[in-house]
Parts: sequence; structure tokens; C-alpha cells
Amino acid sequence: MLKKYDLSINNRFLNFPVKNNAAKLRVRILSSDKAIRQFNIEWAEDEVDFWVFTDVTEFRDQKLTIEITKADEKSTLEISRSSTEMLENLMAIVQSDEVMGVDDLYKEIHRPQFHFTSKRGWLNDPNGLVFYKGIYHLFYQHNPYGREWGNMHWGHATSTNLVQWQELPTVLYPDQMGTMFSGSGVVDWHNSSDLKQGSNEPIVCLYTAAGPYVDPKAPFTQCLMFSQDGAQSWQKYENNPVIPPIAQSSRDPAVIWHPGSQKWIMALYIGKKNLGKKSAENNQHFALFSSKNLKEWEHLQDLFFPGMGECGEFFPLTLDEDLEQVRWIFWTADGNHLIGHFDGNEFIPQTEMLKSTYSAVYYDKSNGASFNGGYAAQTWSEIPPEDGRCIQIAWLAGDIPDMPFNQQMTFPVELTLRSTDLGPRIHSWPIQEIELLYQETRVLHNIEAAQNPTILPTHQHDLLDMTFEIELGAVSEFELSLRGVLLNYDSEKQKLTCCERSIKLKPDARKIYLRVLLDRASIEIYANYGLVYIPISVVPEHSDLGCSLYIRRGKVTFKKIQISKLNSSWF
Repeated sequence: MLKKYDLSINNRFLNFPVKNNAAKLRVRILSSDKAIRQFNIEWAEDEVDFWVFTDVTEFRDQKLTIEITKADEKSTLEISRSSTEMLENLMAIVQSDEVMGVDDLYKEIHRPQFHFTSKRGWLNDPNGLVFYKGIYHLFYQHNPYGREWGNMHWGHATSTNLVQWQELPTVLYPDQMGTMFSGSGVVDWHNSSDLKQGSNEPIVCLYTAAGPYVDPKAPFTQCLMFSQDGAQSWQKYENNPVIPPIAQSSRDPAVIWHPGSQKWIMALYIGKKNLGKKSAENNQHFALFSSKNLKEWEHLQDLFFPGMGECGEFFPLTLDEDLEQVRWIFWTADGNHLIGHFDGNEFIPQTEMLKSTYSAVYYDKSNGASFNGGYAAQTWSEIPPEDGRCIQIAWLAGDIPDMPFNQQMTFPVELTLRSTDLGPRIHSWPIQEIELLYQETRVLHNIEAAQNPTILPTHQHDLLDMTFEIELGAVSEFELSLRGVLLNYDSEKQKLTCCERSIKLKPDARKIYLRVLLDRASIEIYANYGLVYIPISVVPEHSDLGCSLYIRRGKVTFKKIQISKLNSSWF
């Protein structure tokens, strides 16, 4: 034990000092000898890079015990000094009713301005997406105590329009069953779970407790939490887990109501499966389960999908907006997916595995690049029929350097299923609510770009929504420079390239259609009305606010360019 003391709680937040790459310490916060918070942190001894926080409002006027130890037996922490010296050098926790550094919050130089980010710490997979009484709820994988993955909690934010977000206190904390991995959320409108109290329908979330991250011998299990007051407070189900251990890495329950069978359906990732082929990595095992009450689950079907792994989601889409043409989508973390039919008991794929253009890519880290792109997408449940949209958001993976937070979400998109010459294909398009941020819009017509750059009238603005209708010559190539980020299209190769990502893009009657969202730490590209969708985490040069276009070869006419400057969603 390096440090142990009692603390009387008089304020809302405990603020902890962080120094990047400092030795990790293990912190346990106890109330009446029961651990209520436990996490690893790179605790600053002298110079602070940033502050992180935990909300202890519910423990106001009580005493909490703080224990600080080595992170684990394999910790790189070298204690060459006495425990007394270590205690003396650790910077103190600061109690406050404000988050430390609040004056700079959302104003940081690389802070995305219309993509969701957490106030502090790391985020990744969206979880538990549910709409209830006019409020969109976004939960997400969250490390509140550092810039890197670990300490997995569920963060929580809400919005009335999917554009402007309010971050709320964390709802799922690690416990003796594990850290809190991914899951999903639904509204139990008919109280099948018998969890209703009062006037609000129970909101139920299924999640994975990742046992090995608290105890190497503990399993992965599927658990349940619920809210009886409209998502104001949450409880873990007393009889967790609702699905006991299946395989070591079983995780990411995704639940949906199936009206035809009057049952809840769950898609669950089971793990890698060796089917006797050369590479076991290419054979991923999923399963479907059903339930009448969200607490007791019955196995329906095993599914083996080459090239598809973890964070499975299962949802319907109508083909060409025809309500009689319902197809079911089995979607996995990297966007690879299948389209097929489901009768309440069996999913029958009608396509081969379709590779999404949105998926994250591993770059060569030796060249300073890393994991980048969309990952682990989820769709919102319970969107009312009068709206009728299928709205999806994903983790936009990619490091945001030198900030007290890290990672971001994609901008929400509406998914539609449309017939193409290759069969039914999913299209992704920014939700119309983005127009709530429009500050000014300009439209240009019939711009014939030259080999010298044509400067676009963005007026040095850094938040942009831009659309391009482009007519191509027989052999032509053009390039857009958007705040230093290059987007290239070669008509001969039918290839669209940006940030080392190359995607096949076939012209439609010698035309292509592009839409680009540009934020302070991302570029998102939609081509041919969303048939191609490429979200990329990239930090443009801060001092470069210019946008231009020019021709590399052939003839290119920009029939229409629309440029909308955006306001920040935070202010």
C-alpha cells in the first residue's frame, strides 16, 4: 500500500492529476469497506498534463476511503523510494463542484466541434443506443481516467437532436464480475421483464462483464441493467448474469424486439472458431438467442461468418422504402455485413459477406499511422414509426494528439437499403439534423477547374459540409485539398483516395457525387449518395484553413458545389 486515507465528501467531483506515460497506480474508492470505484491511473507526481474526475454526488456528506497501490504485479512502477516519499510526492486529489480545466472545455485546439467526444479520457464503441420520450441516449465504452484504452466503464450522453450533446455521469462501473464491455439498450414497452415501477416503462440494457480484467480466472458473462425512472438512474440486475459463460471471449449482446414472434432477439459474438480451414482467424462464431422477458435466454442458431468479428448487430431495413420488402442485416464491428431473411427463429443470408467502405484500417505504426476509421457501429432502438429512420453511429477510431480526451464518434448517419446493379446495398447519409448547425451556405455552378488550384470560398472556416456534383471526361483526374487533406479521384481507375484509403467508385453516367464533412479531427466522405462512406480520423493542419480543387489530367466540370459553414455543436 502506497497511500490510504479517509476523505469527507463535500463537493460533486473528485479531480485526479494525470501525467501521460507516468507509472500506473491502482486506485480503489471505498464506502463502508465496499469498493465503489476502482481504476488504474497515470498519477502525476509533479507536472500535470490534465485532470480527470469522478462524480461522487451520491456520497456527499459521507466519508470515503481512498486506497492507492501498484497497478498490478506486472506493473512497471519502480519504487526506489520509501512509501513515505512516494506519498509525499503524489499530487493531491482536488474536491470541487467543477471539473478542473472547465474554462477550456470544448474549446481545445483539436476538439471536434460536431462529433461527440467525452469531456475527459478515452472513448470507443457506442453502446445501449435507445430513444425514449424525445431523448436520444448514447452510452459508450469509456476510460474516464486516461487517454488510453482501459478501465472500461459506460459513459452516458443525451441529445434531443443527435447533434448537440450533454454528457451525464457514468452509469456502469467495473465490479467483481469484470469491467464493462459493449452492449445494447431497449425500452420494454409491455413490461415483459416485470421491472416497471411508476409511470415510466423500464429501459433495459444488456452488457458484457469482462471478468478477466478484474480476475484472470473469471469468465466473460452477459448481464443486465435497467432504469425505472426514464434513464435518470440505473441498477444492475441482482441475478446477473442473464447468460452464463459460453466461451472465453463471448461478448457484445445486441438486442431487438421481433414483432412477428413476439420475442426479444439477441445477437452475441461467441469467438473465433476453427472450422478446419487454413486460418481460424477468418471464421467467427456468432449466435442468436431469444427471450420473452429479457432475463432468460434460449439459444436459437449458431452462425459462422468468415471475415466478420465481434460487436454484431441485427436489425431490419426496408428495400427501396417498400414496407413489403423487409430484409435483415447482420452487421459486425468492421462494417462487414450480410443481408438476408429472418422468421423469428432462423436467419438465412441472401448475400455473401459484403465489405463496408466505412471500416477501420490498420496502418503501419512504424510510419506513425495507426488504427483509423469507423468501428463497432450501432443503430438506435425505439425510434418512433412516424420518424421511421434507421440511424447509426460508430466509433471513429484514430488518435487525437495532445488533448485531455481521446477518440470520437462518427457523425450519425441514416441507413437505407437500395437496389443496385450488384443487388441490394446499404447507403449511409448524414442525418438531416446537421442543418441545425448551418451558419451560411453558398452554391456555385459550372466550375471548370484548371491545373492551377481553384480556391473555394470557405472564408477560412474550419467546420464545413460540402457537396460536389462532378462531370468527368473520358480520362480525367482531379484533386481536392481540404485544409491540407487531399482527396483524389481517377476516372480511369475508378478509384477514390484519401489519407491512404482507396475505394472503388464507379461513375453514374460519367458523373460522381461527393459529400464531405470536415471537422477539427476528421473528414467523412460520402460518395454517390452514400453507397460509399469513408469516415477518417485526421487532424488537419491547424493553420491551414484553405480549400481548393484542381485538375491533374483530362477535363472535369464541377456542375454544382454547395458549401455550408457550420457552427459548433457545443456552444
